[in-house]
Amino acid sequence: MADNMLNEPFPATDIVFRCGVCGKGLVINALGAGLEITCPNCGAEMQVPQSGNADGANPEDEQSTVEAGADEEKADWEFPEISDVLADAHEQINALKTENDELQFRRRFLEKRHALVSQDMQALRQEISVIRKAMDRAEAILKTMEDPPASDTQPIA
Repeated sequence: MADNMLNEPFPATDIVFRCGVCGKGLVINALGAGLEITCPNCGAEMQVPQSGNADGANPEDEQSTVEAGADEEKADWEFPEISDVLADAHEQINALKTENDELQFRRRFLEKRHALVSQDMQALRQEISVIRKAMDRAEAILKTMEDPPASDTQPIA
């Protein structure tokens, strides 16, 4: 991670350098130039190198210029990317809304269908009950119509 830090751009008011003992990448504000510091990695004492600002320019002016350039550069590549992401998100939201509408329609249809099938099942149960009662009556009538046992057929004396 420290090695990557040296490759990243830092504002003009930062000094980027390495520890002379362990090689850890370090960053300090330009106001710290010439200070004695302790390496947070190995504990070695070292002096922060002077910034490259030898021409005497005001670091704050240079910083605002760098920031303005960076902001323009960010605007060129960041905002189109964000707008692409937002456009994709809107497409996904619209697709999900459409799918949700279809699922809600399907659910209402199935609920209505379930209600109708439940009514039909109740009517069918009632019909089956009527048919069972009718079959029980028919069975009772058939029993009375069966041939009587031989003992019932003896002549009456």
